[in-house]
Amino acid sequence: MKCRAENWENGEKIFLLSLVQEHKDITNSRQNDVKTLLAKNTAWEKIHKSFSAKYGNRRTLKELVGQWKRVRIAAKKEASHFYKESASRGGGGPCPSPLSNATQLVQQMCPQDFMSMLNPYDDDSGTKSEDKVSAETFLDHSQGFDNVEIPEVELDPRSN
Repeated sequence: MKCRAENWENGEKIFLLSLVQEHKDITNSRQNDVKTLLAKNTAWEKIHKSFSAKYGNRRTLKELVGQWKRVRIAAKKEASHFYKESASRGGGGPCPSPLSNATQLVQQMCPQDFMSMLNPYDDDSGTKSEDKVSAETFLDHSQGFDNVEIPEVELDPRSN
């Protein structure tokens, strides 16, 4: 049975964010070719070494990567909630609390994670139009879709 790991202190999370920020171009790359994966592994090993130098060997490399993923997910949730709350005010009521420093830092490090697609038919989407991109622009800037083959599907002639 797996034991529960010790809770992360706020200082540990902030230090991890600062280390990831130094290697953000590599760690946040969506490419999955051999060269990029080797560079990612090397970057994460450097991050782990720096983290261990400050906090000791209390966190494994796998725990660091997992924490980074959880911080990104939490930042996306917080930003989504903030923009929905901002849009639902309609000019009345108190303003929602501002985004946390961690969320703002993650937004700067991973802007591609916070893009929303423009939908002209969605009148209550809740985000500013300058923050939105068209689906075509989103796909043009996404990586990894260039070599995707869509299989041909044969229709059953009996289904007509």
